[in-house]
Amino acid sequence: MVTIAPPLHRSLTPMQKLQALAHRFYQGVEWTPKTGDYYTTSRADLELYQVVDVRAHEGGRRFIITRYTTEGQEEAVSEWPDDEFLAEWGFGSNRIWVPDWVFANVTEETFQGRVWPWMLACFGEEVSCDGTERNHRFLEEALELVQACGCTQSEAHQLVDYAYNRPEGDVNQEVGGVMVTLAALCLANGFDMHQAGEAELSRIWKNIEKIRAKQAAKPRHSPLRGHAPTASERTPPAQGVSEKGST
Repeated sequence: MVTIAPPLHRSLTPMQKLQALAHRFYQGVEWTPKTGDYYTTSRADLELYQVVDVRAHEGGRRFIITRYTTEGQEEAVSEWPDDEFLAEWGFGSNRIWVPDWVFANVTEETFQGRVWPWMLACFGEEVSCDGTERNHRFLEEALELVQACGCTQSEAHQLVDYAYNRPEGDVNQEVGGVMVTLAALCLANGFDMHQAGEAELSRIWKNIEKIRAKQAAKPRHSPLRGHAPTASERTPPAQGVSEKGST
């Protein structure tokens, strides 16, 4: 037995699990385990584990010491060779790092956390977790917002060319930029972004069947409603689309 301090986190919420999976499989972020890190697995559960030590044994081979975070089990530790812990040929490929920001920012009390139950109820997990579909729907809503605020089609096309001629940014920083510039846009136009978000979430909860029907009628493989792309236009399959003004 090894005496160690109790873990700060015991388990994950569904949203936290989704964020950790997206961080690994969609954003492709690599992980070098260090003492104190939390991780989960790709299994369909909310279990959480923690790295309690990284140490070298005689001969120089490094080992990862881990534990369950479940109350009553945190004193029982396991030891894994460092070169096998994340190995693609073993169970290691199923270990998923949970960064600290997941615990800090994603809770069911936040607006983001309250959107997740609606997504599941309306589209199901597969469409809700489809990163390509989420890209398309976010871009559509952002364009509709600036169109309503006076941005012209020509200006939008110029900005698309400008953005795609620059290197890709850091996803977390870009999310922050979206939040800050949305707040600034609302301030400049006299809108309350929080009130607008709450009103829209309330509205779409009342229109699930209508939104789901529009999603079912959408051509596959296309970011646009009512447009079936040619082979050269196709991107990896994306499912799920909503009515204008919803996710």
